[in-house]
Amino acid sequence: MAQGWFRRPKGRLVYVWQIEDPKTGRKLERAKVVGDATLSDEEGWQVVGRLKAEGVIKTDFDPSPDRLFSEIASYYLANQE
Repeated sequence: MAQGWFRRPKGRLVYVWQIEDPKTGRKLERAKVVGDATLSDEEGWQVVGRLKAEGVIKTDFDPSPDRLFSEIASYYLANQE
């Protein structure tokens, strides 16, 4: 399971985590804005937990050829920040 940390660039609270590409073994960094920088770490972890439960933050890597392009595009857009 991926573990993450917070960054606070430009007044935002950003959750950052790493996933490993099973094919190459490379570690890939992902990030998601979870709120503004005034949120405490505890509040940020609550938001992260909720987003993980909703499937917005995915901590796995699925390069399966069975995935539709729209699914890959949605995943990219959700995790590009």
